[in-house]
Amino acid sequence: MAHDVQWSEEARADIGIMPVFRRGPLFAAIDELRAQAEFATRNRKPLAEPIEDLPDATWEIRVGDYRVFYRVIESRIVQVLRVILKGTSTTAEAVARGRRR
Repeated sequence: MAHDVQWSEEARADIGIMPVFRRGPLFAAIDELRAQAEFATRNRKPLAEPIEDLPDATWEIRVGDYRVFYRVIESRIVQVLRVILKGTSTTAEAVARGRRR
């Protein structure tokens, strides 16, 4: 069953400020969600606990130093909530930092 991918306004803004050469791998990882949104891999996993500044997120994708947070709605729709640069910060710190911009 194929999933539809929807982008939140925050995720669109996150991608918009990102260097263009970083976007390709992120788009490829997000495109994989159309077929396997709820399948855990080495770089895609369900969140162990909620993130305070992003309570709707239930899954995370790791693409280098970037993290994509999303949720699956009614097993058909993938909603990309945020795309953040994590770096050496904790996930909660990186999400909070992204909210302040």
